Amino acid sequence: MNKNIKKIIFVNILTGLRIFGAIALIPIFYIMGPTITSLLFLFIISTDWIDGFLARKLRVSTFLALY
Repeated sequence: MNKNIKKIIFVNILTGLRIFGAIALIPIFYIMGPTITSLLFLFIISTDWIDGFLARKLRVSTFLALY
């Protein structure tokens, strides 16, 4: 598999995890409470930073980019 394709897939996995995690925040809030939800939210927003950093460093973009 092409190295660039692996980079693109990795960056897109982080994006997908962030989307899934954001949707999961609502039921997690009702099941586990605000403390766990807040910690998960902090993790989710950190993946946004990591995703952006890696995308710039690896010079790739997400499949979900709207131009």
